[in-house]
Amino acid sequence: MPTSRLIAAIAIGAACVSPAVQAGIHWANPVQAQVVDARTGAPIEGALVVANWQLEGGLDTGIPRGQIEIQETFTDASGTFHLRGWGPRVRLSGHASWKWPQILIFKPGYGFARLMNDPPSGAENTPHSDWNGKQIRLTPLAELREYVAEYGSFNRQIDAVARAGGDECAWREMPQTLRVLAAEDARLHGLGIRDFSSFVQILRANARYFADKRCGDA
Repeated sequence: MPTSRLIAAIAIGAACVSPAVQAGIHWANPVQAQVVDARTGAPIEGALVVANWQLEGGLDTGIPRGQIEIQETFTDASGTFHLRGWGPRVRLSGHASWKWPQILIFKPGYGFARLMNDPPSGAENTPHSDWNGKQIRLTPLAELREYVAEYGSFNRQIDAVARAGGDECAWREMPQTLRVLAAEDARLHGLGIRDFSSFVQILRANARYFADKRCGDA
Protein backbone atom coordinates (compact mmCIF):
# COMPACT_ATOMS: atom_id res chain seq x y z
CA MET A 1 0.00 0.00 0.00
CA PRO A 2 1.42 3.47 -0.89
CA THR A 3 2.60 5.49 2.10
CA SER A 4 -0.02 8.22 1.61
CA ARG A 5 -2.85 5.68 1.61
CA LEU A 6 -1.42 3.93 4.66
CA ILE A 7 -1.31 7.19 6.66
CA ALA A 8 -4.84 8.06 5.57
CA ALA A 9 -6.04 4.61 6.61
CA ILE A 10 -4.38 5.03 10.02
CA ALA A 11 -6.03 8.44 10.43
CA ILE A 12 -9.48 7.04 9.60
CA GLY A 13 -8.98 4.08 11.87
CA ALA A 14 -7.94 6.35 14.72
CA ALA A 15 -11.48 7.73 14.90
CA CYS A 16 -12.59 4.34 16.20
CA VAL A 17 -9.92 3.90 18.87
CA SER A 18 -8.86 5.53 22.10
CA PRO A 19 -7.92 9.23 22.47
CA ALA A 20 -4.38 8.17 23.39
CA VAL A 21 -3.92 6.66 19.93
CA GLN A 22 -5.60 9.60 18.21
CA ALA A 23 -3.13 11.93 19.94
CA GLY A 24 -0.38 10.47 17.74
CA ILE A 25 -1.97 11.75 14.51
CA HIS A 26 -1.35 15.38 13.63
CA TRP A 27 -2.36 17.79 10.90
CA ALA A 28 -2.79 21.54 10.34
CA ASN A 29 -5.01 23.78 8.26
CA PRO A 30 -3.66 26.51 5.96
CA VAL A 31 -3.05 29.98 7.43
CA GLN A 32 -3.37 33.32 5.64
CA ALA A 33 -2.90 36.73 7.25
CA GLN A 34 -1.76 40.27 6.42
CA VAL A 35 1.17 42.18 7.93
CA VAL A 36 0.96 45.98 8.09
CA ASP A 37 2.82 48.93 9.57
CA ALA A 38 1.33 49.69 13.00
CA ARG A 39 1.60 53.45 12.50
CA THR A 40 0.58 53.93 8.88
CA GLY A 41 -1.47 50.82 8.18
CA ALA A 42 0.51 50.28 4.97
CA PRO A 43 1.18 46.67 3.96
CA ILE A 44 4.69 45.39 4.68
CA GLU A 45 6.21 43.53 1.77
CA GLY A 46 9.11 41.11 2.16
CA ALA A 47 8.65 40.32 5.86
CA LEU A 48 10.05 36.92 6.84
CA VAL A 49 7.45 34.54 8.26
CA VAL A 50 8.56 31.38 10.10
CA ALA A 51 6.01 28.95 11.47
CA ASN A 52 6.70 25.87 13.56
CA TRP A 53 4.59 23.08 15.00
CA GLN A 54 6.48 21.66 17.98
CA LEU A 55 5.90 18.36 19.73
CA GLU A 56 6.16 18.23 23.51
CA GLY A 57 6.25 15.50 26.13
CA GLY A 58 7.63 14.49 29.52
CA LEU A 59 6.02 14.28 32.94
CA ASP A 60 5.19 17.99 32.93
CA THR A 61 4.23 17.70 29.23
CA GLY A 62 6.26 20.78 28.33
CA ILE A 63 9.60 19.24 27.33
CA PRO A 64 10.30 19.96 23.62
CA ARG A 65 10.43 16.83 21.46
CA GLY A 66 11.30 18.38 18.12
CA GLN A 67 9.42 20.04 15.29
CA ILE A 68 6.91 18.07 13.27
CA GLU A 69 6.72 20.90 10.71
CA ILE A 70 8.60 24.12 9.93
CA GLN A 71 7.59 26.51 7.17
CA GLU A 72 9.16 29.71 5.84
CA THR A 73 7.69 32.32 3.54
CA PHE A 74 7.64 36.07 2.85
CA THR A 75 4.82 38.58 2.66
CA ASP A 76 3.83 39.73 -0.83
CA ALA A 77 3.18 43.27 -2.09
CA SER A 78 -0.15 43.34 -0.22
CA GLY A 79 1.54 42.25 3.02
CA THR A 80 -0.15 38.86 2.81
CA PHE A 81 1.46 35.53 3.63
CA HIS A 82 0.25 31.97 3.20
CA LEU A 83 1.19 28.87 5.19
CA ARG A 84 0.17 25.57 3.63
CA GLY A 85 -1.80 22.90 5.41
CA TRP A 86 -0.15 19.55 6.11
CA GLY A 87 -0.84 16.06 7.41
CA PRO A 88 -2.03 13.69 8.60
CA ARG A 89 1.27 12.58 10.11
CA VAL A 90 1.81 9.90 12.71
CA ARG A 91 4.16 10.38 15.67
CA LEU A 92 4.33 7.74 18.38
CA SER A 93 5.82 10.06 21.00
CA GLY A 94 5.07 13.65 21.91
CA HIS A 95 1.87 15.65 21.65
CA ALA A 96 0.79 18.90 20.05
CA SER A 97 1.99 22.03 21.82
CA TRP A 98 -0.69 24.53 22.83
CA LYS A 99 1.24 27.08 20.75
CA TRP A 100 0.36 25.33 17.46
CA PRO A 101 1.36 26.96 15.30
CA GLN A 102 3.90 29.46 16.59
CA ILE A 103 4.43 32.16 13.95
CA LEU A 104 7.43 34.51 13.99
CA ILE A 105 7.42 37.56 11.70
CA PHE A 106 10.47 39.73 11.12
CA LYS A 107 11.25 42.75 8.98
CA PRO A 108 14.43 44.83 9.43
CA GLY A 109 13.62 48.10 11.16
CA TYR A 110 10.56 46.75 12.96
CA GLY A 111 9.78 44.98 16.19
CA PHE A 112 9.12 41.31 15.46
CA ALA A 113 5.85 39.48 16.12
CA ARG A 114 5.50 36.19 17.97
CA LEU A 115 2.03 34.76 17.47
CA MET A 116 0.51 31.68 19.10
CA ASN A 117 -2.89 30.21 19.80
CA ASP A 118 -4.51 31.23 23.06
CA PRO A 119 -5.38 28.19 25.25
CA PRO A 120 -8.41 29.85 26.93
CA SER A 121 -9.97 30.18 23.46
CA GLY A 122 -10.19 26.40 23.22
CA ALA A 123 -7.35 26.30 20.72
CA GLU A 124 -5.35 23.54 22.40
CA ASN A 125 -4.49 20.56 20.18
CA THR A 126 -6.28 22.05 17.20
CA PRO A 127 -5.25 22.22 13.53
CA HIS A 128 -6.54 25.82 13.37
CA SER A 129 -4.57 29.03 13.92
CA ASP A 130 -6.17 31.88 15.87
CA TRP A 131 -4.38 34.24 13.47
CA ASN A 132 -5.89 32.95 10.25
CA GLY A 133 -7.57 35.83 8.42
CA LYS A 134 -6.25 38.43 10.86
CA GLN A 135 -4.22 41.62 10.34
CA ILE A 136 -0.87 41.68 12.15
CA ARG A 137 0.78 44.99 13.00
CA LEU A 138 4.54 45.49 13.23
CA THR A 139 5.83 48.58 15.02
CA PRO A 140 8.69 50.49 13.34
CA LEU A 141 11.69 51.11 15.60
CA ALA A 142 13.55 54.26 14.63
CA GLU A 143 15.93 54.17 17.61
CA LEU A 144 18.82 51.90 16.64
CA ARG A 145 19.62 50.71 20.15
CA GLU A 146 16.01 49.64 20.66
CA TYR A 147 16.00 47.83 17.32
CA VAL A 148 19.25 46.00 18.05
CA ALA A 149 17.82 44.72 21.34
CA GLU A 150 14.68 43.57 19.54
CA TYR A 151 16.73 41.86 16.84
CA GLY A 152 18.67 39.98 19.51
CA SER A 153 15.38 38.80 21.02
CA PHE A 154 14.24 37.57 17.61
CA ASN A 155 17.48 35.59 17.24
CA ARG A 156 16.81 33.93 20.59
CA GLN A 157 13.34 32.92 19.45
CA ILE A 158 14.82 31.42 16.28
CA ASP A 159 17.36 29.54 18.41
CA ALA A 160 14.50 28.06 20.44
CA VAL A 161 12.98 26.64 17.26
CA ALA A 162 16.07 25.79 15.23
CA ARG A 163 18.33 24.29 17.90
CA ALA A 164 16.72 24.08 21.34
CA GLY A 165 13.32 22.67 20.42
CA GLY A 166 14.25 19.03 20.78
CA ASP A 167 16.18 18.74 17.49
CA GLU A 168 19.57 20.46 17.34
CA CYS A 169 19.56 20.15 13.55
CA ALA A 170 16.15 21.73 12.88
CA TRP A 171 17.87 24.80 11.41
CA ARG A 172 18.50 22.72 8.27
CA GLU A 173 14.83 23.30 7.44
CA MET A 174 15.21 27.08 7.73
CA PRO A 175 17.51 28.17 4.85
CA GLN A 176 15.63 31.40 4.08
CA THR A 177 15.68 32.40 7.75
CA LEU A 178 19.45 31.83 7.92
CA ARG A 179 19.97 33.99 4.82
CA VAL A 180 17.90 36.84 6.28
CA LEU A 181 19.75 36.66 9.61
CA ALA A 182 23.17 36.52 7.94
CA ALA A 183 22.33 39.58 5.83
CA GLU A 184 21.05 41.54 8.84
CA ASP A 185 24.08 40.53 10.93
CA ALA A 186 26.32 41.84 8.15
CA ARG A 187 24.38 45.12 7.94
CA LEU A 188 24.64 45.72 11.68
CA HIS A 189 28.33 44.80 11.69
CA GLY A 190 28.79 47.37 8.93
CA LEU A 191 27.34 49.96 11.29
CA GLY A 192 29.91 48.94 13.90
CA ILE A 193 27.39 47.05 16.06
CA ARG A 194 28.43 43.59 17.27
CA ASP A 195 26.94 43.24 20.74
CA PHE A 196 23.72 41.34 19.99
CA SER A 197 22.49 37.74 20.03
CA SER A 198 23.18 36.06 16.68
CA PHE A 199 21.94 32.59 15.82
CA VAL A 200 24.08 32.57 12.67
CA GLN A 201 27.14 33.23 14.83
CA ILE A 202 26.18 30.28 17.04
CA LEU A 203 26.20 28.04 13.97
CA ARG A 204 29.54 29.41 12.79
CA ALA A 205 31.19 29.17 16.21
CA ASN A 206 30.01 25.58 16.70
CA ALA A 207 30.50 24.21 13.21
CA ARG A 208 32.49 21.20 14.45
CA TYR A 209 29.82 20.34 17.04
CA PHE A 210 27.01 20.40 14.48
CA ALA A 211 29.11 18.37 12.05
CA ASP A 212 29.62 15.74 14.74
CA LYS A 213 25.84 15.71 15.25
CA ARG A 214 25.53 15.07 11.50
CA CYS A 215 23.55 18.24 11.03
CA GLY A 216 25.65 19.24 8.03
CA ASP A 217 27.29 22.55 7.17
CA ALA A 218 25.13 25.65 7.57
